[in-house]
Amino acid sequence: MADCLVLIPYYEAGEKLVMSLDSIVDPGRRLDVLVVDDGSVRAPASASVVGRSWPFQVRVETLPRNVGIAEALNHGLRSAASYTYVARLDCGDTCLPERFRLQLDEMDRHPELLLLGGAAEFATPDGQTHLEYFPTTWAGALRRLRVNSAFLHPSVIFRSAVIDRVGTYPVDRPAAEDYAWFWSIAKVGEARSLREVVLRYAVDPDAISSLRRRRQIRSRIKIMLDNFSPTPRAVWGLARSAVLYLSPRRAVVRVRRALAPFLRNDR
Repeated sequence: MADCLVLIPYYEAGEKLVMSLDSIVDPGRRLDVLVVDDGSVRAPASASVVGRSWPFQVRVETLPRNVGIAEALNHGLRSAASYTYVARLDCGDTCLPERFRLQLDEMDRHPELLLLGGAAEFATPDGQTHLEYFPTTWAGALRRLRVNSAFLHPSVIFRSAVIDRVGTYPVDRPAAEDYAWFWSIAKVGEARSLREVVLRYAVDPDAISSLRRRRQIRSRIKIMLDNFSPTPRAVWGLARSAVLYLSPRRAVVRVRRALAPFLRNDR
């Protein structure tokens, strides 16, 4: 019986959903997939999966209207109670073949571990790529959270029991609900990432973090203030976000790609 639910939010993504589903390798029939369609009209998720099959169960639930990603994810979390684990994936991103074996094995070995991410290969539409790593210790994740998210959202897997401890994604921090939620989890239990690359992340200029970037950074600053401590790192995190707020996204992407080989992962 499957003990991990892969949760995929969807909105007018079409074949990107199929690409993501095709990348999933199920280690020992442990996975079910739930696609939550956030009110698509032009390209409903059900049309993308009809007539196709995968070696795991794929279920599509369509919301009657577009409510935003946080509400769509929370709808999915309400279906997770019967599973031990929930994993995230976004349309257009692809899993490396060993992703779920590595993450499920690590979660099985460490019952104290609430949430686990992984490293990722970032790929731009023009074919440029770079690797990004995330903190591999709980302490490192808490340090990184002072400045930025310590996890790549579509790379994470977490215990469904954590929902009872911290609740679902907050809807009052738009475009940064994952950052707020990771803070909540890391404050109550162990959260970290694998060193291994588990995901190929599609850098999409039309993604939510591009179209609503300033709104996202405003939410991020509020989250930093929600969890503020009077330390140099926390102050730096706020200052950094202010600079990002004023900087063009494409310039930030270029700088991030150039600096990626030199950045510490706050182990």
